[in-house]
Amino acid sequence: VAFELMVKPREAQTQFMKALQLLESIDEISMTHEYRLVLGRLASCYQEQQMFTQAESLYQRQLSLLYKQPNVNAHEIAPVLHNLASNYERSGRIGQAIDIYGQALEVKMSDAVADPLELSTTMGNLGHCLCLNNEHRKALSLLDKSLVIAKRYLPEDHIDVATAFHRLSRCCEQLGDMQRAMQLCEEAVAIASHCLPHNHPRIAVYLSQLASCHYSNGNLEAAIGLQEQC
Repeated sequence: VAFELMVKPREAQTQFMKALQLLESIDEISMTHEYRLVLGRLASCYQEQQMFTQAESLYQRQLSLLYKQPNVNAHEIAPVLHNLASNYERSGRIGQAIDIYGQALEVKMSDAVADPLELSTTMGNLGHCLCLNNEHRKALSLLDKSLVIAKRYLPEDHIDVATAFHRLSRCCEQLGDMQRAMQLCEEAVAIASHCLPHNHPRIAVYLSQLASCHYSNGNLEAAIGLQEQC
């Protein structure tokens, strides 16, 4: 029931805290999968409310318990690492996010049955953080791979495909490859315009990025026209 309340994180937080207290009253419960699951969901509630310190503490606790397990596997560790990295990214701690996303990616790539879309997401997030850290050459390869996987396993008009196009476009722009940056961003705009309401803020973000590409390429008139659509 509490998980269904994730759209209302404060209410969900209350329910997960009650569940955690109940579980902690049972001997040896802290080593069980159910307990670790509640820790992760409560951490997500904190993260949604931008309570990043509290979320970090719970994710770290979740990882500590996992590493104590005799037969811990990649399926359990990788998502927690990814969530911890996301918490660092959202709180502006990009260096730490890069480190933990890197660990999550390494774990996922060692897993022969890893979900390719989860792999794509971690690659994309790591590439995005590397771009924010001005490590564009490292980011480019990851963002390229993320896009290839997304296009292979998702419908062509899926918003996650648009996100992958947009992230790669921004990286190409920073590297000075304006022609490719514009082509990629045009793809992002086309997909987002097809699957989102016309006034959705993400479309405005993509149009603004496309305007930036045109401006950097000397196409001032096109840049102004696009910016007016935002």
